[in-house]
Amino acid sequence: MGNNLSGSTQIIDIMQQVAASQSLSSQNLQELQTYVQQAQQNLYNDVTGKKDAAMASAYGELTANTNALHGLQYYLKRNVQLNKVQEDIAGTVQAQASAIEEDQNLAKRQNEINEWEAGNKRDTLFVYQMMLVGLSLTIILAYLMSIGIIGSYLFYGLVLVILLIFIFTIVNRAQYTNAIRDRRFWNKRRFPTDTTPINTSLCLDLNSETGVSLTDISGNDMGATIGSSLSNMGDSMGSALSNMGGRLFE
Repeated sequence: MGNNLSGSTQIIDIMQQVAASQSLSSQNLQELQTYVQQAQQNLYNDVTGKKDAAMASAYGELTANTNALHGLQYYLKRNVQLNKVQEDIAGTVQAQASAIEEDQNLAKRQNEINEWEAGNKRDTLFVYQMMLVGLSLTIILAYLMSIGIIGSYLFYGLVLVILLIFIFTIVNRAQYTNAIRDRRFWNKRRFPTDTTPINTSLCLDLNSETGVSLTDISGNDMGATIGSSLSNMGDSMGSALSNMGGRLFE
């Protein structure tokens, strides 16, 4: 039955197409041309409208993408500017930190210089005080010699002793400052540095009970004969443990 229905439908379509062709053929040529022109115009309008819509859509997407790229470029430029500002701030902070460190080191060194100069001036003042004391004693001794209390030999002997003490003090202080005293800190001294290489050929023979024999203190060609010591130690520990166990189980 289905085949009969489909066949009837096909016959009806064919009859409708024939009727349409007969009606078209019966119309005059002017109406046919009008119909064709109207169909062409409709097709043209349809194609043009779809093309305009596609162009408008593409233009809108292009505009949106351009705006997005413009925004990205703007934000990238702002990021570069902010990065430069941060680098400038970091450079300024680093320069200030370096300047503070240099000022601190300079102040520290200036304090050391002032301390050294103050100590040197105190030492010079000490020498001047000794000179004053020596001159005062010389004047007193000269007065005593002039009034006949002491003799000339005693006077010259005491003056010579005072002069020798003064000269010895000056030489000692100058030699200590030039050769021994530290160049940077007044209250420190320099110790001599021994540049003689260490003799590494010395042999160190330890006690025979340890069984260790070192042939070089630098660690070269070191030999250790501790096998016998370890075995003896193991035997002694084993015997001690066995004795202890026996006592525990008695």
